[in-house]
Amino acid sequence: MAFLIVQYVLFQASLQRIPQTWTVAGLPVGGQPIDAALDAVDQALRTPLTVRYRDQTLLLDPADVELRLDREGSRARIARALADEQRPSGFVRFLFRQPPPPP
Repeated sequence: MAFLIVQYVLFQASLQRIPQTWTVAGLPVGGQPIDAALDAVDQALRTPLTVRYRDQTLLLDPADVELRLDREGSRARIARALADEQRPSGFVRFLFRQPPPPP
């Protein structure tokens, strides 16, 4: 019984982090707390974008194309995706070390 209690506590703590196998906007952010993952995405959106078309390469300033992160919307979408993991089936997957499906 103690094993299950310890595992459940660890499971609850894992719900505060992005699952290892997930990416956000193509960025590998698995294992990070949600705020750290959003910070990484925000930072990535601030770097120049490389656009390749045939033999031409263009660098676009993110400010010129108005790229920005909707932190609250993104946080809500991540929370909805993680809500499925809070069900008993998520705990069973955790016990058997199976990664959650991608959102």
